[in-house]
Amino acid sequence: MKGVIIDIVPEWGRLKLLLDGGRKAYVPVTYPFYVKEIDASAYSHPDVVSVERETWRTFEGRLPLFRIESFNHKLRVRNRVNSFPPSWVQAYVRKGALPLRKVEIGKKDVIDLGDGFYEVKTLEVKKQPFSKPKVLLNGEEIDYIPTNAVDISLSPPSVRVSSHLSLNSNKVRVNVGLRGLMEWSVISKMSLLMVVSSTIGKILTTNEAWTALSRKFVVPNVRPNVERERTISEIRDADKGGLILFPKPGIYDDAVQIDFNSMYPSLIINNNISAETVNVGCEDVRTEIGHTICRKEVGIVPESLDYLVRRKEEMRNMDRERMEAIKWVLVASFGYLGYRNSRFGKIEAYELVTFFSRKTMRRAIEVAKDLGMEVLHGLIDSLIVRGKRDKIPTLIEELERATGIKLKVDADFYWVCFTSSDKGEPYPQRYFGKTKSGMKVKGVVRRNQPKLIQDFLEEVLLIASTEDSADDVKRKVVDALPQLTERYLFRAHFGSPRDYVIMIKGKPYIKGIKFYTAREYLGHDPLYYEEYVKRTSLEVKRWFS
Repeated sequence: MKGVIIDIVPEWGRLKLLLDGGRKAYVPVTYPFYVKEIDASAYSHPDVVSVERETWRTFEGRLPLFRIESFNHKLRVRNRVNSFPPSWVQAYVRKGALPLRKVEIGKKDVIDLGDGFYEVKTLEVKKQPFSKPKVLLNGEEIDYIPTNAVDISLSPPSVRVSSHLSLNSNKVRVNVGLRGLMEWSVISKMSLLMVVSSTIGKILTTNEAWTALSRKFVVPNVRPNVERERTISEIRDADKGGLILFPKPGIYDDAVQIDFNSMYPSLIINNNISAETVNVGCEDVRTEIGHTICRKEVGIVPESLDYLVRRKEEMRNMDRERMEAIKWVLVASFGYLGYRNSRFGKIEAYELVTFFSRKTMRRAIEVAKDLGMEVLHGLIDSLIVRGKRDKIPTLIEELERATGIKLKVDADFYWVCFTSSDKGEPYPQRYFGKTKSGMKVKGVVRRNQPKLIQDFLEEVLLIASTEDSADDVKRKVVDALPQLTERYLFRAHFGSPRDYVIMIKGKPYIKGIKFYTAREYLGHDPLYYEEYVKRTSLEVKRWFS
């Protein structure tokens, strides 16, 4: 039988594989369990097939283990290690029965025939406040819910769909769609039912666990992440974030934004930063903040991230949604190094990443200035400069050679605006500008603003987008602002219910006598929204003055 695996269920002595089209197949397996010590009774247990003695590595050194092969995926054992990923997941990965792979299934074997991602039929239903649900069939928007069964669906429980594998969208913890969840299933090798309620950290840790298991390196149940004793001065020098410049508020003509591709993951990979390579007594590299790095072997974290970075680039021109799902994991990879429950993390490893990022950005600023450019802004992994555009290729080439990280021109601005607060203090992470491909906006229109304010700012940006120079855009926006403000003050009183919806922690609310969940419209406080429009109008005027 041939088909694409959409779900896997463990049973006694076998795996039940759910294929596209609702078909089922079964393959025999045994489930691996690893223990430090073994009872004599295990050798005669009716569910145990075999017991093998093996030597594994740990953060502390070598460790002898016993591998028990069992027909029972729920076998109870003491002193267990390598319990993550679960035994039944290790069994189907070992068998080659991976999610969303096209396979040929025989009586005993599973033959991998390649990627089956796009061969399955999918349906995604997204609920929207005060509007009918958005329905995507195989990624294309339609205006009805089909009655014919699809292979995989993602929808709230209140929406009935016909599907061979139904996923509850209410369980999704991160703002990724169905294709994003499917990509997580591919890169983590976990079933979709496991992925749908997983955190980004779990996806990341699972990838690292597969790397560790392939090396016979024990996956710890709990990783004690305890810092060594340090002085206040040592902590002050080491425990810092990425480099952020405070731009001078205003509008500037002819600027270029250059971005480092996946800077933090690339720094982890290039510098071999992992729990088992940092401060382990091997001093191949000693840094200015006192931490050392061993380069005798590629670390578990760098090897895992290298696969994800390559996978992200593979998806870049193939599927934007899948690429974004991988990007979420890569973004979390840095922070997870310092997370207390990270199985392969370490505080010192976390500090090394920010140390190398600051060093990289300072080098980028120096090179730009040496080439005669004015640095307008620097934000962790990107640089906005102007002047001597013919030097941009040289700047990129020199930085790639110096850092080992790929760079790209992310935006070529006609003009760029850096915003400020009512006290004149700059907002480093809120800026916008017009490029040859349209407007680039960062942090200005936000999800936690009422839709009324979002629309107001979108109109301001639309007006600004019609001009190609700083002086012209200032004049155009300031002239249009009074009339625009009056229109939105009217909407603050007499708009549609959707105008007043504010997303707070992913849930829609409306401000009435108090904030209430926007399941239905129960009135709003017009003075609250009127003041919001006035504050926003004054803020916009300050940006363009």
